[in-house]
Amino acid sequence: VYEIRCPWIDEHSQRADSGAAYIQTSGFRCHHGHCENRTFYDLRKYLEADGHLDGQAVGETAEQMFDGHIEPEEDLTVLEAVTDEPAEDEAPVQQLKRHGKTIYISQLDKFYDTKAGLIKSPEQMNREFPSGPKEPPFVRKYFSEGKQPGYNYFERTTYLPGGPKVDGLKFNMWMPGSLEPVEGDAAPWVNLVRKIVPNPEEHNHLMDWFAYMLQHPDEKINHAVLLVGTVPGQGKDSLIEPILEALGRHNCSMVFPREFHGQFNDFLKNKKFLVVQEIKDFHRGETEQYLKPLLASPPTMLAINEKNMTRYELPNICNFMMFSNELDAISITEGDRRYFCIRSDAPRMTDLEAEKLYDWYYNQNGMG
Repeated sequence: VYEIRCPWIDEHSQRADSGAAYIQTSGFRCHHGHCENRTFYDLRKYLEADGHLDGQAVGETAEQMFDGHIEPEEDLTVLEAVTDEPAEDEAPVQQLKRHGKTIYISQLDKFYDTKAGLIKSPEQMNREFPSGPKEPPFVRKYFSEGKQPGYNYFERTTYLPGGPKVDGLKFNMWMPGSLEPVEGDAAPWVNLVRKIVPNPEEHNHLMDWFAYMLQHPDEKINHAVLLVGTVPGQGKDSLIEPILEALGRHNCSMVFPREFHGQFNDFLKNKKFLVVQEIKDFHRGETEQYLKPLLASPPTMLAINEKNMTRYELPNICNFMMFSNELDAISITEGDRRYFCIRSDAPRMTDLEAEKLYDWYYNQNGMG
């Protein structure tokens, strides 16, 4: 995707210069009403007339035509290149078609609000965009008038941190966290980690594990961390607070082991970091067997089963951390390299310690 200033800016209302973009998969698009019918070929004629194309052949692809003329914005996506404010007289279908804030995903038979991060059923969309008394329902109008494959219509989703938002008819559901890093002393958090995990080798491994996950979110670490505390209330949850914020809490999930034995596993959907609270093997060996394909890759893909949904696959990149206060929390086969086990005999965190830590986290920008 390349963000450009629309050549016909003088025709825009109030000369607005936002909302124009050249998109590799579908050519030129400007989302202002005056340019609604202009295409890649109109843009090409404009550039040819203005002497910008140096006699390049008409048969060249749009990407070849722009090579060397425009620098790409690395972080720009199709959805970021569209305007948010619809024209006052614009019909709901045109709003959806033009602004791209909401897309349809065939695999899910659902609409996805890319700004709010919300999944909506066709029925919800019909309620949000009511039709007139003699008009067909919104969703039916969408498929007949507003559908644009690769722009607001996709066949399936993927979850690939750092990957392109749009890959053909696949839509990447990854959204980075919003935490902004700042310079400062991280001693309060480092001291907490050292208190809970005082062994130097274990401490360094855990810190490296966290760091690699944050620095390489597109990769899977091929082992989980199992942290067993012999004293309740040590602060294990407090230890991972900055990690959750840095990744973005929407990319993390907290689960309990009983969820492993249900029919559905949507707790894995679009997650980079999964924390298992009070890991427990209710039937000897069963939890270990369930976790085997989840803790390491291969397999490179995981099957996701959601209620009332067709099963689909997502990349196996989620990292696991497990907590327990019981030494016999889970049976692990001797020699299994999927676990890095840590035993902590740290004392309970006092109320005053917790108060000071969370004040530093949230009032002194400790998270950043």
